[in-house]
Amino acid sequence: MFKDKALGSSYTHYIHLKNALVTSDFQKAKSASESLVIALHKVKGSDKVHTEAAKVAQAGSLDSQRKAFTALSNEMATLVKGADISMGELYLGYCPWPMATPEAIVYPTKRRSATLTSVTRC
Repeated sequence: MFKDKALGSSYTHYIHLKNALVTSDFQKAKSASESLVIALHKVKGSDKVHTEAAKVAQAGSLDSQRKAFTALSNEMATLVKGADISMGELYLGYCPWPMATPEAIVYPTKRRSATLTSVTRC
């Protein structure tokens, strides 16, 4: 999906993290966020995303992980918005759980287009 393989790897870990939070799996979310932190070391311009991913990794509860994921999602959206993608399309989707604060989650689609489309946030 991404021409930058390091960014693609980071994005995969981000999606695993999102999925773990959707299924309310604290341990999987912790593991995915730790993997994301490691993967982001190889991505240029990912300092802000790295900082937010570390906050998710250090969170002590599922609720804290979800709150930290808000800022991570916003930074991840900014990072991938400027990225070159080789196939597929990315868009911002609604948060999968009710929160008091808005949240952006970046989802892949199956369309074959090298564009990045913004949709809405919750």
